[in-house]
Amino acid sequence: MTALAEPSEAVSPRGARFAPVHRKLLFVAAFGLFVRVAYVMLYARTLELGWDASWYTGIGDRLASGHGYSVTCPLVASCAGRATALFPPVMPLLYAGTAKVGASSLVGRQLVLAVIGSVTVFLIGLLGLRVGGPKVAIAAAVLAAINPMMILLEGSLMSEAVAVPLAAL
Repeated sequence: MTALAEPSEAVSPRGARFAPVHRKLLFVAAFGLFVRVAYVMLYARTLELGWDASWYTGIGDRLASGHGYSVTCPLVASCAGRATALFPPVMPLLYAGTAKVGASSLVGRQLVLAVIGSVTVFLIGLLGLRVGGPKVAIAAAVLAAINPMMILLEGSLMSEAVAVPLAAL
């Protein structure tokens, strides 16, 4: 039988609620959070949003203020808000939630995605544990923690920051 068909004792020991590999994965996820927060605070907070991220945040802000799933033209100040189906709702809903709890600034939203990114690191570690055991789990989590593309996407408020953990689940 393969490792996928039958979990080994090393992957899920009986009677242990939180195996040592899970503690290591939490440590790597915490390191991933540190890296992401450092990136936001040292560099990404000065970035201008790209086109997609501007639309996501704009729709999220309009949702939070009670205007429904609508958008204004980001480059034309005289454009009136109108209903849209331009983007899927996950990111605008996330940004509406951040606006409702007072984290509607660029840095606030980047930090929320940094937390989601650290959860992604843990989930990728769990996926590695399931596929190849504890060593693969730690290696996969470390690679996810320091992967520049994942860090950059989370700092630029792009939808991949939510797509990756959903795919890992």
